[in-house]
Amino acid sequence: MENKDFKYNYILYNMETAYKWQMYKDLLRFDNVRMCKGALPMNESLLHKLHKFHWSARVNEKIKLPFKKTWFKRMTNGRFNNNKPTCFILFGGQYAIRDPRLLDYIKSLNPNNKIVLHYRDIIRSEGKHLEMLKEKTDLIYTYDKGEAEKYDLYYFESFVYSRMAETTEPEMFEYDLFFVGYAKDRLPLIHSVYQKAVSNGLKCKFIIVKANEIDRISGEGLEYLDNVIPYQQVIDIVQKSRCILEITQENAEGATMRTAEAILYKRKLISNCKRASSRPHYNSLQMKEFTCADDFDIDFVKESIPYSDLPYEESFSPVNELLFLENYFKQTQS
Repeated sequence: MENKDFKYNYILYNMETAYKWQMYKDLLRFDNVRMCKGALPMNESLLHKLHKFHWSARVNEKIKLPFKKTWFKRMTNGRFNNNKPTCFILFGGQYAIRDPRLLDYIKSLNPNNKIVLHYRDIIRSEGKHLEMLKEKTDLIYTYDKGEAEKYDLYYFESFVYSRMAETTEPEMFEYDLFFVGYAKDRLPLIHSVYQKAVSNGLKCKFIIVKANEIDRISGEGLEYLDNVIPYQQVIDIVQKSRCILEITQENAEGATMRTAEAILYKRKLISNCKRASSRPHYNSLQMKEFTCADDFDIDFVKESIPYSDLPYEESFSPVNELLFLENYFKQTQS
């Protein structure tokens, strides 16, 4: 789709994490798309720390800092060389909740501007603000079907990923099972799966981020970190692994990056996601569900599948998300 075919310009916020950047970086080839580190254009790095502090949820819970409006112009300046309206995509509601006047300001710039909230994580405490957010935005959608039903939001199966490496088929895998992710509320299950895997002879690589010291266990291939590793290292390990482990947060039903990596890099996936088998890209040859360590299928992880039998999915381009938004607004305005 050429730039001239888009009805809107697009500004994407909260792109500071390497994971999210990897998902959407293919959009940088379009002149009508800007991606912001936090809520500022990428070239304004000197102000990012100050802005992050001023809008910090932790800080503003203790004392509501004034003068956030002074940031509005800088936050919304996409510097586009056309007169099209702009669609502002906010991942999560943090900026809208800290100061709802930001949403009013966006509309004041051009009444045809669109404001979209995209939840790529569990909504949690932001749920209490949803009624206000619904009133002030044009669309709120989530990757999680269960939360879409719970909060009456639009559900979008957002398999979005910009591939960063060529798929390889090693002669021998270095690891049988690979997990990477934050501990959050899933640490007991991560540990129990790890223990079952190693006790059955699987060679594991588990990288767990921000686990409390008291909750940690020791074992070969088990690593605890205070911060997530660079995403390129994640892909390097994926390429060396036979199977990827996906463990979702409690009550989460949406696919994580692990699913996209398994499909794009032709690796097997074993997941505890409740709706894994109902996903559009589910393939029983490549993917397996489990609920606890007791029904974790060791044989599935061990079995080799001919590389040529694993499908490669071409439809993960983030351009599809923009096409979804273009079509949605076209339908709602007709």
